[in-house]
Amino acid sequence: MYDVLWRRYFAMFVDRIFMVLSLLIVTFIFIPPEELMYRYSGMLMIFSLLVQWLYFTLMESSKYQATLGKIMLGVVVVDDRNERISWGKANARFWSKLISSILGIGYFMAIFTEYKQGLHDKIADTYVVNKEMLLYEKSNAKPLESTRKLDLASKGFNWPD
Repeated sequence: MYDVLWRRYFAMFVDRIFMVLSLLIVTFIFIPPEELMYRYSGMLMIFSLLVQWLYFTLMESSKYQATLGKIMLGVVVVDDRNERISWGKANARFWSKLISSILGIGYFMAIFTEYKQGLHDKIADTYVVNKEMLLYEKSNAKPLESTRKLDLASKGFNWPD
């Protein structure tokens, strides 16, 4: 049920593309390009961090339990009871991603942990799971063929393909 890493990394890539494009559009609407680097660079960094914080915490603690990248790839963020995470856990997860980003070690460790948790997931006590398999587990329905394949794919070493 714990999702394969390649989907998580691709979702992160999609989210980063979305964030960069959104911030560029907003920036060029309100700030002339010739003034961008000289007068507003520090303010842009703070604005970017604020927007990312709101995006990740609001989306992951919402009813969707996922950012746009995770929604596209069919994964959600849950707590230890497979429920939606709280605003506090979403905040802990976001800010601890800064620690995970140091040399990428926090992300890299997800390859070796039993539940495919990065350092930020361990700190916030969260899990990234396949949504289809989560819904199956919550119901007692017969699993879909794709669910069985996903379950097999999410076991083992799980290096990103």
